[in-house]
Amino acid sequence: MCGDHSLYHDYLLEAVSRWQETDLKSSATWLADIYKTYGDMPGARPSIPLLRGMFDLFYPNNVAGLEQVYKDWHRAWGGLDRWGYEKFLKLYATAGDVQAVRGLWKRYVASYPELLTRARAFRSTMNVYAQVGDAAGAERELRLMKDKYGVRPDLDMWNILLKCYARTDDYQRVVSCFEEICKMYRPDSYTYAHVMTMAAKKGDLEATLAFFHRAQRDKVALSKEIAMSLVTVCCQNDRLLDAERILTELAARGVTSTGIWNQLINFNGKQGRLKKCYELLQLMKSFNVAWDHQTHEFLLRALVKVNQVHPAYRLLRSAIQEKVFPVGPEHFAIVMAGAARTGDFSLVEMVAAQLARAYESADFNAHTALMDAAFHKAPTSHRTRGMGKELIDMLRAMRDRRQEGDMSIAPVAGDLTALRKQTKHIGRAIRLLVELRDFSSAEELANLYAGVMGKHGQGEPLPPEVVSALMLGYLKDRKYRQIHKMWARTLDGVLARSRRQLGAAVFPAHQYDLARPLLVVARAFRQQNNGEGLLECIRRITAAGFKLTRSNWNLVVQYLAEMGQWEPAMEWCEKMLMPRWRGWRPPRRSLHERRLLQNTRVLQASRAAVLSLQRQWLKLRKLAAWSPAVSAKLAQVERLYPRLHHAFVTTDYESLTRVWEGSGGGGVGHTSLRRAAAELLRPFSHKELRAMEKSLVRRQKSDSKARLERKTAGFEAAQTRAHDAQAPAQARARAKRAREAKRKRDEAANPQEITIAIP
Repeated sequence: MCGDHSLYHDYLLEAVSRWQETDLKSSATWLADIYKTYGDMPGARPSIPLLRGMFDLFYPNNVAGLEQVYKDWHRAWGGLDRWGYEKFLKLYATAGDVQAVRGLWKRYVASYPELLTRARAFRSTMNVYAQVGDAAGAERELRLMKDKYGVRPDLDMWNILLKCYARTDDYQRVVSCFEEICKMYRPDSYTYAHVMTMAAKKGDLEATLAFFHRAQRDKVALSKEIAMSLVTVCCQNDRLLDAERILTELAARGVTSTGIWNQLINFNGKQGRLKKCYELLQLMKSFNVAWDHQTHEFLLRALVKVNQVHPAYRLLRSAIQEKVFPVGPEHFAIVMAGAARTGDFSLVEMVAAQLARAYESADFNAHTALMDAAFHKAPTSHRTRGMGKELIDMLRAMRDRRQEGDMSIAPVAGDLTALRKQTKHIGRAIRLLVELRDFSSAEELANLYAGVMGKHGQGEPLPPEVVSALMLGYLKDRKYRQIHKMWARTLDGVLARSRRQLGAAVFPAHQYDLARPLLVVARAFRQQNNGEGLLECIRRITAAGFKLTRSNWNLVVQYLAEMGQWEPAMEWCEKMLMPRWRGWRPPRRSLHERRLLQNTRVLQASRAAVLSLQRQWLKLRKLAAWSPAVSAKLAQVERLYPRLHHAFVTTDYESLTRVWEGSGGGGVGHTSLRRAAAELLRPFSHKELRAMEKSLVRRQKSDSKARLERKTAGFEAAQTRAHDAQAPAQARARAKRAREAKRKRDEAANPQEITIAIP
């Protein structure tokens, strides 16, 4: 029976039919394995209904399965039918593969030339340019459709052009295109969804709600795409409870999808709200919303975010063994990156071995995590440096495939969104090469990344993590001019991309874009001892509307205090960091609080930052008795910065010593307690220091002898007290024993008569 392909065919056809009725994602992996076994049988010829069903089963994530369906269709039937052409054109267009769409479209219209009179025939050729954000290509395709083929673009074509403008983040062109559509047609739900998606992606709450209310007035049906925009904009503005309320209300009406729930799980996971992620998973079940591979991906990210790496690994392992969901390289990479961050390098290698067995081609993000583990274990080994070269080879292969435009269905062939996801850890990879002081490879990797993004990615500024890694390389070589030049260029680019049209504020989605590069530029200012430059830099970016993370603020406060900018540092520390200050010896945090602090956007002062401010305050206290002005300034400090003042006056010596010793050498220009003692003794001569040493040794011996004598005397006194306490009891016992002995002697000397009574 195992060799009877007809039985396999009938079983697959029935199983796919039931899957389409129930839409159970978990069964997709099992059916994929059975279909592969069926395809390897001699004489197997899948029918058109089975091929269509397997396409729906594999679309859009199972790339290997889709390629197998494509080959089987041509092998069994010589080519695609109309349904097959349109589905595979949609697949290639979604992947952004322009060359593949062009080649397949020519065969499509050659087989069905009558379709050239309909606008629908040009949908994929338009959509492929929209996916890659090529506005010029989409406009050219629209003109070609009108001028060459005489086809009037319908509302769907204009919606695709609107989506293309939204992909390029060109707000003005999106609005003008939207208004032009309103003049020609009645906008539908897709029209509003595209314009709302652009605003929601930036976190523009006002614009998103304005378009939504306009859609309500136009009586446009509420679609899943519009619901996604509403949830996304709430999440971008850190209004997760509002997003959950909207999502549950819409789900009760039947307007929901797995992708919308995934979005909310993703944002909660980024903030360390693991418990909330579990609650959302249960809500999905209650609304009969299926989990997919991305749901599990975001759950893995949430687990890794709060250092729950081993539970994440167990989830991944069970998914592989029990085929709970289709496991991709991205799932392996998440667990590997988390294990590398927590120092569990053996787990990194274990997961890497499983990834190598599951997939032939290596994954860039997973290989970066493997290199991270190797760097921490053996940074100077040839294997570690060889991994850096392998990363370059991987990225070069991506670039070559993109430039050649092969017919592979894999999204790496063109979709910029997929490319960014597959190279998510590019900043970490460049930073590792910088730490290895392999600056030429780091620069080559950055250039290759720009090449992989293509001509449409080159006009955009590099990601912040890439910029910060390159700036770190300049910092290690003390090339401060290049650092400040790159910082200025990055600041201008981010401002142009993220600033609102009206007003000086930036969109919420971009408020933390400068956080990573700022860490490096702050260190550069500190090494140059340029406190005024750092102060002006912070004032400029905060005035523009950007926000700083906990690491940013603590580092900036510490550096400003060390470089003479004490009062601005006090003001920022009191306002931004001290509200969550819990004292020098706080009680242990709850699990929920510890997980929330994994989010670097939660602000709290560090001990090092508070101590750097306290040093200047202590200097002022020494001078207060001699200067009324200094006394007035101290009173002003107590009035303006009450939390900091309370921290200053409640500092204990043990905390002070621990922080100074623990952070010695950790920051630029930071003085440890040992170094401070050396500076104190520097003015004394060698003879004086020797005399001090002898005196201290004699005093130490004398103190030790005195402590020993006190200890001995105390021990003897304790013994005496114990003996005195026991003496009365011992005397009574001796007297009792003497009386008993005397009685026995008397009885022996005068024996008693024995009297027997006789009846």
